[in-house]
Amino acid sequence: VRAHATTLPWENFDAVRGVPGELTVDALQRRMIDGRRGYGCTGHVPLLAAVLQRTGFRFGAASGRVLVDGRPSASTHALLVVEVDGAPHLAEVGFGAVPLAPLRLESGLEQDAGGWRYRLTAEAVGLGEEWRLDFLDPSSGQWRPQYRFALTDRTWSDLRMTNFYVATSPHSPPKPSAASSSQSLTHRCRMVCGSYGSG
Repeated sequence: VRAHATTLPWENFDAVRGVPGELTVDALQRRMIDGRRGYGCTGHVPLLAAVLQRTGFRFGAASGRVLVDGRPSASTHALLVVEVDGAPHLAEVGFGAVPLAPLRLESGLEQDAGGWRYRLTAEAVGLGEEWRLDFLDPSSGQWRPQYRFALTDRTWSDLRMTNFYVATSPHSPPKPSAASSSQSLTHRCRMVCGSYGSG
């Protein structure tokens, strides 16, 4: 997770342009590794999943709702839950500034991941349970909700549908500006390019 998160950037350039990218592992390797380009969550998840599969980890893809001012958006965030030492962990590589290590799914446990503090909390939602990821903002000392997700397995077809929806639907989450983010072991950087326009 650390190597992925500190090497491959996140970006939404194609989604802002309304262009859904190709999600095959070969296409993602050409783009993200050979081409040094980033991608959103639906590109990062299959690439990390290919590594996890090749190295023998048990895992599943899940879907999250980004929390905007505390309110859940559509279920368009892709993430992985991986078994580490017999316990489920969140393996997050597609959210921009992400934990640099898997986070154990233990409700209320504060966890350090590469110098940043995170907390996962199980919550009753409707008839089921969802997990909420919070990040401790060092500038304010306040916990900031990031997203919530259910442990319902998603297929690669679901990821392709989400990728297409986010890039092309007028009902997808707002994309007012193109952005890219990357991080190292000690710094996080986000570049926002202002309102996107053609020409």
